[in-house]
Amino acid sequence: MSNLETFVQRHRNNLIAGALALGITGGALYYLYSSSSQAGGDSTPGSPGAKKAKSKSKSKSKSKGKKKTGSKSSVLSHGFPTEQVPVTDGPRYPVIEDMSAVKQLDEKTRKEIADEFKLAGNAAFNNKLNDLALEMYTKAIEVYDSDAIYYSNRSAVYGALEDFPSVVKDTTRALDLRPDYTKCFNRRGLAYERLEDYSESVMDYTAACILSNFEDENMGRAVDRVLRKQAEKIVEERYKTAKIEWPSPSFVSAYLSSFHKRDLPADVVDAEEGTPEYDVKLAFDAIDKENLDSYKQAFAYLGQALEKGLKNPEVQALALEFQATFKFLLNDMEGAMLDINNSIELNPTVQALIKRSSLHIELGQLELANADFARADQLDPNSADTQYQLAQFAFLQQDWDTAIEHYNRSIKIDGDFLLAHIQSAVTKYRKGDVEVAKHKFEQMVKKNADNSNVHNYYGEILLDMKDIDGASAQFDEAIRLELAKDVAAINVVPLINKALAIASSSTGPAGINSAIELCRKAAAIDPASDVAIGTLAQFCLQIGQNSEAIELFERNADLARTRAEQIQAITFAEASKTQNRISRERPILRERLEIASRYRQ
Repeated sequence: MSNLETFVQRHRNNLIAGALALGITGGALYYLYSSSSQAGGDSTPGSPGAKKAKSKSKSKSKSKGKKKTGSKSSVLSHGFPTEQVPVTDGPRYPVIEDMSAVKQLDEKTRKEIADEFKLAGNAAFNNKLNDLALEMYTKAIEVYDSDAIYYSNRSAVYGALEDFPSVVKDTTRALDLRPDYTKCFNRRGLAYERLEDYSESVMDYTAACILSNFEDENMGRAVDRVLRKQAEKIVEERYKTAKIEWPSPSFVSAYLSSFHKRDLPADVVDAEEGTPEYDVKLAFDAIDKENLDSYKQAFAYLGQALEKGLKNPEVQALALEFQATFKFLLNDMEGAMLDINNSIELNPTVQALIKRSSLHIELGQLELANADFARADQLDPNSADTQYQLAQFAFLQQDWDTAIEHYNRSIKIDGDFLLAHIQSAVTKYRKGDVEVAKHKFEQMVKKNADNSNVHNYYGEILLDMKDIDGASAQFDEAIRLELAKDVAAINVVPLINKALAIASSSTGPAGINSAIELCRKAAAIDPASDVAIGTLAQFCLQIGQNSEAIELFERNADLARTRAEQIQAITFAEASKTQNRISRERPILRERLEIASRYRQ
């Protein structure tokens, strides 16, 4: 889990509370039709929402079979003959041939007659007599059209029949009459969801959530579900074709540094200027500079060398492997797989096999990934890279013991492989060996005081332990070391971590503002850092700067490497848009939010 994801999970309630006064958060509540009160009550009939299509057809047949089986009764209601709902102990309802006669009655009498129709509708609906229920509720509305309950009840029947446009129409009329009718917001939200109008659906589910004071977790899950559907729909449309955009140079550096530096073939080392082998040499010189421009240059040099034609299969395989590496980092999975396959066919190496396993993992092809790991291990049983990458794979699966075992093997092969030492300590911490992990980090800090990664990772562990001062000290040192770089790209993660430390220790505006300032600095240094952009967006959302948060979340989606990351970023953006709409379009709900916000504080 990334630092941003961890922060969001850890502080979700605080983010929600902070956003309350300005709109809605990503959580809200919803009742299915089954949550409606049972028939015979003062509100709505029983639960239509849970009915399946099979029940729907059965209900229609029952309705037609039982409707009006008897003759008019001598029992009168307000001077009209009555009929009984054809169920055991069914209520009676008036049979009115000429509605104009009812229009002449006083309001109190019309309301009483309408309530009789409503009770008959409830009984019919609870017994799956949907046609009769519709007729009864419609009669109630004809007699007295100012009661929201009648429209709500009729919308429940339409819901059971899966006539969702009619559900929307009736619940909208009910809400016109009663703007705080939670059940109708809920039911209309479900109707919009079934109609795939997710923007309106999330608005209504959110309204139900606010009116219910955020007391039911089911509502939160409903809003999350619809926001995700909306995000998936947007992502599918917006990113139909993969966008080739360079990731953060820190991301590129982190991936490349997880492998040992290669010894270049003699044909490359001794290459003459102007030859394709010299282009390969220039590519590796550029890679060593570790910044965005140099990585772009390296990628171009590799393509140029391959286009010119490399005679030595070993050199050609090397160029293809690193071109595949850059394509992988650019999210061009198809191109990367083609190049890495050709590289391995020409000259299989441990690093090429490991990189292909990374591609397989990214594509969810775990069996193929394991096969490449096994082949790499067989090719060189003493490769620190193979053991390190196997450890990373186990770490991602939270198999701590296996990860530690492979990290230790990597360290045994190469005791100076610092990343293996760092990740081994982190894994020990995740496993619960806290003091062992701390001791290992203290040793690394003493031995590698000039390495920013050691300070940053140690700071993350201390932050997780709520040692804010200790964590901040480590982050400060990591920041100092990163900002002192001359050529290589600055890793902005320590800046983001320092911002999270400040936010964790302060609930006031000063702390959040300081955290935002650090995030803005990080984003200015590395505009392609998804962590910087995403964390800044979260903080903007927390203090009510929703418009900026939306822009940042959408930018984060552009930077995302995977479809899942795009969906997550767009989900946040859509939640922020809902906040804005609530504040702008539904002042009553905004007032409720302001009250809730003061109560929470």
